[in-house]
Amino acid sequence: MTPLPGLSAPQMLLLLPPPPTDTSLNACRAAYGPTLGKVFSLAALEAGSAVACGLDIAILCGDADGTISKSTRRAIYPALQKVIASIYRLIVHICAQQKIDLDRGDRITPRVVLVGTDHGAVEGSQDSERLYYPQGPIVTLLDLARSTREWTTVYAVESEVGDIFSQDFTSIRRSLSLSNRIPQFVVRRVPGGVSMKIQASNTVASSFDATKRHYSVAVGGTFDHIHLGHNLLLTATALVLDPPELQHQLYRSLVVGITGDELLKNKKYAEVLESWDQRQQAVYQFLSDIMVFNKAQSIRTHRTSGPGPNENAVHYHFDDGLVIKCVEITDPFGPTITDESISALIISGETRSGGKAVNDRRVEKGWAPLEVFEVDVLGANSEQETDASSDFQSKLSSSEIRKRLQQKSGSVL
Repeated sequence: MTPLPGLSAPQMLLLLPPPPTDTSLNACRAAYGPTLGKVFSLAALEAGSAVACGLDIAILCGDADGTISKSTRRAIYPALQKVIASIYRLIVHICAQQKIDLDRGDRITPRVVLVGTDHGAVEGSQDSERLYYPQGPIVTLLDLARSTREWTTVYAVESEVGDIFSQDFTSIRRSLSLSNRIPQFVVRRVPGGVSMKIQASNTVASSFDATKRHYSVAVGGTFDHIHLGHNLLLTATALVLDPPELQHQLYRSLVVGITGDELLKNKKYAEVLESWDQRQQAVYQFLSDIMVFNKAQSIRTHRTSGPGPNENAVHYHFDDGLVIKCVEITDPFGPTITDESISALIISGETRSGGKAVNDRRVEKGWAPLEVFEVDVLGANSEQETDASSDFQSKLSSSEIRKRLQQKSGSVL
């Protein structure tokens, strides 16, 4: 047994009010642009020369009616992934404007999570502390405040809703600080954006079966030099995975197919391409950062190897039944056609045909087809100013990151 890996210091938290009903880039820029712009400039200064300053961005979901906590993840996925995608797109745009480098291992590592209403353990239950671990990327306010994350700075938005969010969080957090369960922290107020109508009970897609749940979800990719596009894809994957039901389903798995080194020999700037093991560790670290909010958990790491397809893998087993599986893939299908228990697949619009090919193969084997969820692509679009488009795109390209790394080492003319 090994302890859950600690997050890189310093660690900061931004508490954002609920998103506007319109989650387009322009609407989110109006609502969150001033806040994110200020926080990233402050975070860049605070990070200084430190390695990987972590910034958790917690967005309060307008969930007064319990919609989010009572719904299956598949039902709330369409609306919430758009919120997360718009925030990541806005972050890339702001960092392109401010010339902030977001390459992994340098300066700031942002992670977006959502804060809903209470769910999971029954308050006052004898077993609630022992059995229940919050599962991101959706957590409750209590989960967030009780987290063992060692945030040294908490940024709070100057607005009526922002003040209430901050006060509720800090009152819980400081009561724990007084009992020495978590370290002390400071609260810094930052400007808010335009006040807009917030998202309410329209979060759930009415066309979805309210009872179907997914406990094994897959995604695939190269994941070289993880950037914000990868962050969105992995967050969307975690978003589809339903949390445990205490009396029923405990085992859940996130299956990440990661392209093997042999298939990447002809990639641009292959000399600085990360090894498969480096890439799987980065994937695991990011997923654990957005999903595991209680470091009291321990993990068991299990490596498998063999000559057959998808036999080279690393499995990370958590106390609460969650397993993160990083699988080396050597073909376009990966574990989706060797693991029948997988029930959902996350794709981007660019890989839609791949999702169909996977399901064709599963049907040929007599297996149930996967439910396919599409995630928005973080690309420059008509809402982007053209003078920032090149810098915007360069922050979402692993090949551009490798090019910059080679340029820094003097190996590119």
